[in-house]
Amino acid sequence: MPHLTVGTSAGAPAILDPGRDHIVGRDPSCAIVLDDRRVSRRHAILRVGPDGWEFVDTDSVNGSWLRGNRVHRVVVGRGCEVLLGDPDDGDPLRLAPEIPVTEVVPPRIAHPDSGQVPEASGRVEPPPGRLEPSPGRVEPPGQFEFPRHVSPPQGAGPRSEPPPRGSEPPRSAPGRSTPGRAHIGSGPPADPRPSVDRQPSVVIQIPMRTLRIGRALDNDLVLTDLMVSRHHAELRTTPGGRHEIVDLGSHNGTFLNGQPVERGTVGSNDLVGIGHATFQLDGQELREFIDTGEVSLEVQNLTVTAGKRVLLDNVSFPLAEKNLLAIVGGSGAGKSTLLGALTGSRRAASGKILYDGRDLYANNAELRQRIGLVPQDDILHAQLTARTALRYAARLRFPEDTDASERERRVEEVIGELSLDKMPRGATSPYADTRVSSLSGGQRKRVSVAVELLTKPSVLFLDEPTSGLDEGLERSVMEKLRELADDGRTVIVVTHSTRSLNVCDRVLVLAPGGRIAFFGPPDEALPFFGKSDWPEVFKLFDEQPDGDYEGPFRRSELYGRYIEVGRDRAHAVQGDRPQAKPPKRQGWFAQLATLSRRYLAVIASDRKYLALLAMAPLFLGMLCRVIPGRLVMAEGAPPGSNQEASTKLLVLFVISGLMGTATAVNELIKERAIYRRERSAGLSVSAYLGSKIIVLGLISTLQGIVLTAVALVGIKLPAKGVVLSPPIIEIGIAVVLSAIAAMAVGLVVSAAIGSAELAMPLLVVIAIVQVVLCGGLFPLNGKAGIEQIAWLAPARWAFAASASTIDLATQLPRKEGESPDPLWKHDPAVWYRNIGILVGQIAVYGTIALLLLRRLDPKTKRRRGQ
Repeated sequence: MPHLTVGTSAGAPAILDPGRDHIVGRDPSCAIVLDDRRVSRRHAILRVGPDGWEFVDTDSVNGSWLRGNRVHRVVVGRGCEVLLGDPDDGDPLRLAPEIPVTEVVPPRIAHPDSGQVPEASGRVEPPPGRLEPSPGRVEPPGQFEFPRHVSPPQGAGPRSEPPPRGSEPPRSAPGRSTPGRAHIGSGPPADPRPSVDRQPSVVIQIPMRTLRIGRALDNDLVLTDLMVSRHHAELRTTPGGRHEIVDLGSHNGTFLNGQPVERGTVGSNDLVGIGHATFQLDGQELREFIDTGEVSLEVQNLTVTAGKRVLLDNVSFPLAEKNLLAIVGGSGAGKSTLLGALTGSRRAASGKILYDGRDLYANNAELRQRIGLVPQDDILHAQLTARTALRYAARLRFPEDTDASERERRVEEVIGELSLDKMPRGATSPYADTRVSSLSGGQRKRVSVAVELLTKPSVLFLDEPTSGLDEGLERSVMEKLRELADDGRTVIVVTHSTRSLNVCDRVLVLAPGGRIAFFGPPDEALPFFGKSDWPEVFKLFDEQPDGDYEGPFRRSELYGRYIEVGRDRAHAVQGDRPQAKPPKRQGWFAQLATLSRRYLAVIASDRKYLALLAMAPLFLGMLCRVIPGRLVMAEGAPPGSNQEASTKLLVLFVISGLMGTATAVNELIKERAIYRRERSAGLSVSAYLGSKIIVLGLISTLQGIVLTAVALVGIKLPAKGVVLSPPIIEIGIAVVLSAIAAMAVGLVVSAAIGSAELAMPLLVVIAIVQVVLCGGLFPLNGKAGIEQIAWLAPARWAFAASASTIDLATQLPRKEGESPDPLWKHDPAVWYRNIGILVGQIAVYGTIALLLLRRLDPKTKRRRGQ
């Protein structure tokens, strides 16, 4: 057993003998003395345990902390730094086994061709492009890996570094699986529960009763992950000695073997997922494994169909951690279909996707929180600055108990990571403080990526991120994706451009019919096809769409080298497995408040639109005012001699309905890309629609009040209304409700259409229908069919309510034998009914819009076979 090197803030490091225990504390008799009042007199013990050197807290007052987590026992492994007394600035204790450089043995990796395992000797050289650790640097304990059903071998180390780009993926050494590499056919079918063969990052002794887990410092186990609620879950010990995990109303959920649970019994083979952490019981110890982002993916025999048509045909490939993969192919080759299958938004009919050995479909409820997706369309509000857009995204994606300072810190981190804090040439503010609409295409794409990086995804998917960019910007985006992969993520990009493929580790070429034509390093692709450039390859696909492109690749040496690694024995997973609901993030009311504030900020930032909203009721109210006529009978005039009253009311309610519909008819369709992405990240449909109704309802209310005032103040009205006095209040209520109900109709249209180009033509149609069906143009009473259809029009009931207020039935001329419209009767019960139906229409049309939005969920689309 090697000696242990202990570094402190007090001076030179100490070397500890493995033959005895060593006390750490404030007491002068301790082996390691720390002069810090936050450190207990006998704070901890350093000793050799079953897994090597370990740090054991001796129930200290202020605790011991590792990466923000309060710990009781830590296996030192290759090295770690424990803070004593405080999670942020406690007295550091740097621990590392004293291993001579000459004793370091490199990972046993099979030679790609011979299958033999070379024995290494001497010094390990760092992989190309990676800096060698400087002397004295302490490596963290084992990186993330999921627990196996059998315990790891004693002293199993962390996973080896991935091979340099362009090299062949390593094969497993005989008798031992390569950590994190789930090769096709390299063993029995993958279990939905994951596995690890290395040391955990933290080992915690389970108390007799309850272990509380969360982000707050008063928890027994503190997780600094912002995806974790302050008090997230408890691991409870039952009187019978069993353990159960209990969710404490967390916002992102607690998962048992990949499925969300509120309460569940935990056995020794079970896995508990909380944020980016996974836990496994081992007797009375809880082992923690942190997902650091370095995860592998393996795709096995994915097939996607639409009816009898095969869109993706038996696609398989492995992808190592920290790799950048480009998916290319001709139009209709299935690139977007594959992306949908990989992200789970459009599940495959058969096949598997393994996320570090875990079945992504079977564990989708948990693992989708660790996946980021940047769609082709920007998921940003163009009117906001990049920083403001990120702040609202952070509000939506993190639990509502997250402090503003915590969110702001993470926003600033991703701004720096994506270089958005730099100043554009000739500008007075950095990219982050520039309106999205003023950014270049490449910078907008960086902001979209930044939105996804807020939650620290381990796998990042991008759909056509370089579409529409010139060569320079395209290169910049691809190089930034290269950096993101090197920083510890698996990145997969669907692209039609081939100019920057050389920055990728792997390229997947899809042939017509959704079949693999090539998978491997990009510099080997063109020689395989026998072409000098990529346009020639795609031209071949266009000229011979029915050619056999998969066969030659499967028979080639490249297939065995980069894909096969043994025969595929995995069982298919059917794509119609019930899909878990999107994860909760914020509470419903918190989401509603955040979405409403964001929507108000978007509107307020567009000054031209804001001015239009303010000027419309003023101008249209004046237009209504100049229409000749009166709303009451002239003194001494005979009954039925005031046709102009109907005309003035008709114009008033056509205007109010037009304003209401116009504000909403384009709102949902223009945000469709943003909605889809936020929905997959846990957005509540009703909260999203509710924010639209609240903000647009407020706008419609203000516009209705201004319109009524401009059009009717100073105009002679009846002395009193049916219910309220003065009667302008009753008319104003009808105008406001008419505008809000028309706004709800506009939301229905916006949710139903698939293109923004349809919005304006439909607005005209709706306005004409309102004119015809309001009842002011011609009598509707007694006309079977059209009278019943008119019930659907908000203008019908709003017009009738105001007609009741001014007793319009006595003012209009009638033909002999023609009865007045009963909805116009000057009676409180009639007026209340008209107003009540308007309110009901708002609720009904809002519900219809909600259902139309829900149909966009992936689950519904799959049922339709689309």
